[in-house]
Amino acid sequence: MSRITDTERGARIALAMAEQLGMQPDLYADALPVEFWHAIADAARLELDDQHALRAAIR
Repeated sequence: MSRITDTERGARIALAMAEQLGMQPDLYADALPVEFWHAIADAARLELDDQHALRAAIR
């Protein structure tokens, strides 16, 4: 198995943060809107899918 890239690590961190903060909007009322966190989560999932596809292609 190949090592995790910095991009993949960042996408995993972003996804974890987006899921945590996006699911608790009442705790972060002054923070960014929930739609922002949904967009971050979608972008992170897309990046993780790209990383997975790249690994599958080079095997």
